[in-house]
Amino acid sequence: LFKGFSTCMFAYGQTGAGKTHTVLGGKGEHRGLLPRVLGEAFRFIDDAHSDKGSTFVCKVSYLEIYNEAVRDLLLPEGREP
Repeated sequence: LFKGFSTCMFAYGQTGAGKTHTVLGGKGEHRGLLPRVLGEAFRFIDDAHSDKGSTFVCKVSYLEIYNEAVRDLLLPEGREP
């Protein structure tokens, strides 16, 4: 993640299996993987930037594939890509 490599988180399973809860979670200690990983990534970037003056580029996409249709979950509702 911090040495020029791309990463991917993939959740697959039946409806109701807990994919959304695992990825997003709840509040506080009940946060899912995504808020924890992104929080740690931005903490690392803040520390590295203040220590060494480094430059970082962070690109995020959040997609849903359902019934062979891909949907960008970061686009506002009703907006087309």
